[in-house]
Amino acid sequence: MEQKSKLIAGLLGVSLGSFGIHNFYLGKTNRAIAQIVVTCLTCGFGALWGMIEGIMIMAGSPSVCVDANNVPLYESQKFQLVAGMLGIFLGGFGVHNFYLGKNDIAIIQLILTFCTGGISAIWGLVEGVMILFGSPNYRQDAYGNPLIRI
Repeated sequence: MEQKSKLIAGLLGVSLGSFGIHNFYLGKTNRAIAQIVVTCLTCGFGALWGMIEGIMIMAGSPSVCVDANNVPLYESQKFQLVAGMLGIFLGGFGVHNFYLGKNDIAIIQLILTFCTGGISAIWGLVEGVMILFGSPNYRQDAYGNPLIRI
């Protein structure tokens, strides 16, 4: 049985979670179908369920970091380009920091974005640019592993 990637599952959850794509990837078909139904019945608001699961996967939450057979998802080394692009496009929600394992900062960004009506999302955008340009403070993940440059 092939072990699934935590990165792929998390990114699928954040980007296509409303359609349960990450759960199809993990073999959790019933849950994926339920996400599609909830998203349709709530006129799209159910999409938050998939996005939250994607963030939880990237943050390493034990309850969602397993496939349908309870096989743990494998952790891959992080890419600078992925972290930077997540910062630029989803930085207001702290997704890039969840990806890098910096969960405390990510949660603060998420809360501030909602409390300020999105104004503080500029923080994530700036961090995304700094990651892409290789600023010294943004060259590694939360565990000290260097980001892979492509």
